[in-house]
Amino acid sequence: MSINILTKSIIIITLFFFLGCGAGDEKKNTTLFEDVENGLSPNWHTVSGNQSPRAIEANNGSTYCVELPVTWSQNENDGYWNNPNEYRLTLNSKIAQGLSLDIGGTGKAVPHYVVGVKLNTDFGERTLLWNSWYNHHNLEANYKNDAGMVTMVFPSPVEMVRGFGFEETDVWSHFDVDLTSYLHQFEPKNEIRGVYEFIATGGILDNISLY
Repeated sequence: MSINILTKSIIIITLFFFLGCGAGDEKKNTTLFEDVENGLSPNWHTVSGNQSPRAIEANNGSTYCVELPVTWSQNENDGYWNNPNEYRLTLNSKIAQGLSLDIGGTGKAVPHYVVGVKLNTDFGERTLLWNSWYNHHNLEANYKNDAGMVTMVFPSPVEMVRGFGFEETDVWSHFDVDLTSYLHQFEPKNEIRGVYEFIATGGILDNISLY
């Protein structure tokens, strides 16, 4: 009798594991595009600015992470601040629902920057961006259509700035977004056909993945 009870308990626990933790997990088919453990990916390129991605030591359980330098400077003529740097990592994923990465965190102060992706969709190319500046100033997500080039900008789900009175400089945060859900905020009838580039204007990043 006790053996039958034990057997049933094992079966129930096994079913719970596969249904609750395995088969029911939405994050399937994760593809890691950058963890820097074997050197920087050759698929990085600098779109603008005079800085390049570089590998630095990490303190998040990994050996290395990637630093994308941010170089804010103030224009002497109009007083506006500008960060000219933009970096991209080729992804070329035909099927992807979500983007995840780790945001650091290595003792360095990191000012405002944005991260995002370029998508192929049923309605054409779309750019989705996330920016902590929107969180700090209570700005709502916005939709820009510049001669057919559509960009959607959102508050970030996690703090990206390190130092400057925001997050501590040695803290790591996990950034995870459902790309379809964000796309549907402005275009509910549009669908993703592929994710082909990761975009950032700076940051200390690790484990850049699509799932």
